[in-house]
Amino acid sequence: MISKYYPEYLQEYKNHEYVENEYGFATFELTPDAIIIGDVYVRPDYRKQGFATEIITDVCAIGRKQGCKHIVATIYMGYAGKEISLLAALKFGVKIISAGADKIIVAKEL
Repeated sequence: MISKYYPEYLQEYKNHEYVENEYGFATFELTPDAIIIGDVYVRPDYRKQGFATEIITDVCAIGRKQGCKHIVATIYMGYAGKEISLLAALKFGVKIISAGADKIIVAKEL
Protein backbone atom coordinates (compact mmCIF):
# COMPACT_ATOMS: atom_id res chain seq x y z
CA MET A 1 0.00 0.00 0.00
CA ILE A 2 1.28 3.44 -0.90
CA SER A 3 1.51 5.92 1.91
CA LYS A 4 -1.23 8.49 1.92
CA TYR A 5 1.60 11.04 1.99
CA TYR A 6 3.23 9.86 -1.24
CA PRO A 7 1.23 12.23 -3.48
CA GLU A 8 2.23 15.17 -1.25
CA TYR A 9 5.87 14.09 -1.47
CA LEU A 10 5.71 13.88 -5.26
CA GLN A 11 4.17 17.33 -5.53
CA GLU A 12 6.50 19.02 -3.06
CA TYR A 13 9.86 17.46 -3.92
CA LYS A 14 9.53 16.35 -7.54
CA ASN A 15 6.83 18.67 -8.89
CA HIS A 16 4.92 15.57 -9.99
CA GLU A 17 1.20 14.99 -9.90
CA TYR A 18 -0.41 11.71 -8.91
CA VAL A 19 -3.60 9.98 -10.10
CA GLU A 20 -4.91 6.70 -8.79
CA ASN A 21 -7.93 4.47 -8.98
CA GLU A 22 -8.73 1.03 -7.64
CA TYR A 23 -6.55 -0.60 -10.32
CA GLY A 24 -3.34 1.38 -10.06
CA PHE A 25 -1.77 4.82 -10.38
CA ALA A 26 0.30 7.15 -12.54
CA THR A 27 2.74 9.89 -11.66
CA PHE A 28 3.37 12.74 -14.05
CA GLU A 29 4.70 16.26 -14.47
CA LEU A 30 2.85 19.03 -16.25
CA THR A 31 4.93 21.46 -18.30
CA PRO A 32 3.53 24.34 -20.37
CA ASP A 33 3.51 22.08 -23.47
CA ALA A 34 3.48 18.49 -22.29
CA ILE A 35 2.56 15.85 -19.79
CA ILE A 36 5.67 13.91 -18.83
CA ILE A 37 4.78 10.49 -17.47
CA GLY A 38 6.85 9.34 -14.51
CA ASP A 39 5.37 5.98 -13.56
CA VAL A 40 2.34 3.91 -14.43
CA TYR A 41 1.45 0.96 -12.22
CA VAL A 42 -1.47 -1.45 -12.56
CA ARG A 43 -2.05 -4.09 -9.90
CA PRO A 44 -1.15 -7.59 -11.18
CA ASP A 45 -4.72 -8.95 -11.12
CA TYR A 46 -5.86 -6.12 -13.42
CA ARG A 47 -3.10 -6.08 -16.03
CA LYS A 48 -3.80 -6.59 -19.74
CA GLN A 49 -7.40 -5.42 -19.28
CA GLY A 50 -7.07 -1.81 -20.42
CA PHE A 51 -6.66 -0.22 -17.00
CA ALA A 52 -3.32 1.43 -17.82
CA THR A 53 -5.06 3.09 -20.77
CA GLU A 54 -7.86 4.22 -18.45
CA ILE A 55 -5.37 5.78 -16.03
CA ILE A 56 -3.39 7.52 -18.79
CA THR A 57 -6.61 8.79 -20.35
CA ASP A 58 -7.40 10.44 -16.99
CA VAL A 59 -3.91 11.98 -16.96
CA CYS A 60 -4.42 13.28 -20.51
CA ALA A 61 -7.69 14.94 -19.48
CA ILE A 62 -5.86 16.78 -16.70
CA GLY A 63 -3.13 17.85 -19.14
CA ARG A 64 -5.62 19.10 -21.71
CA LYS A 65 -7.30 21.27 -19.06
CA GLN A 66 -3.86 22.77 -18.35
CA GLY A 67 -3.20 23.44 -22.03
CA CYS A 68 -0.75 20.60 -22.67
CA LYS A 69 -0.38 19.58 -26.30
CA HIS A 70 1.62 16.33 -25.96
CA ILE A 71 2.17 13.37 -23.71
CA VAL A 72 5.74 12.05 -23.38
CA ALA A 73 7.08 8.95 -21.63
CA THR A 74 10.41 7.20 -21.29
CA ILE A 75 10.70 3.43 -21.17
CA TYR A 76 13.99 2.30 -19.67
CA MET A 77 15.58 -0.84 -21.07
CA GLY A 78 16.79 -1.93 -17.63
CA TYR A 79 13.20 -2.11 -16.38
CA ALA A 80 11.82 -5.64 -15.96
CA GLY A 81 8.47 -4.75 -17.55
CA LYS A 82 9.85 -2.84 -20.52
CA GLU A 83 8.22 -5.00 -23.20
CA ILE A 84 4.76 -4.78 -21.63
CA SER A 85 5.22 -1.04 -21.10
CA LEU A 86 6.23 -0.46 -24.71
CA LEU A 87 3.36 -2.54 -26.07
CA ALA A 88 0.85 -0.71 -23.85
CA ALA A 89 2.26 2.65 -24.93
CA LEU A 90 2.08 1.74 -28.62
CA LYS A 91 -1.48 0.48 -28.17
CA PHE A 92 -2.30 3.88 -26.66
CA GLY A 93 -1.10 5.45 -29.90
CA VAL A 94 2.27 6.94 -29.04
CA LYS A 95 5.07 7.12 -31.56
CA ILE A 96 8.70 6.34 -30.84
CA ILE A 97 10.63 9.59 -31.09
CA SER A 98 13.98 8.36 -29.83
CA ALA A 99 15.45 4.92 -29.21
CA GLY A 100 18.79 4.10 -27.68
CA ALA A 101 20.48 1.25 -25.90
CA ASP A 102 19.23 2.41 -22.50
CA LYS A 103 15.82 3.97 -23.20
CA ILE A 104 13.00 4.61 -25.64
CA ILE A 105 11.18 7.93 -25.62
CA VAL A 106 7.61 7.94 -26.90
CA ALA A 107 5.16 10.79 -27.48
CA LYS A 108 1.67 11.52 -28.72
CA GLU A 109 -0.24 14.69 -29.53
CA LEU A 110 -3.26 15.23 -27.34
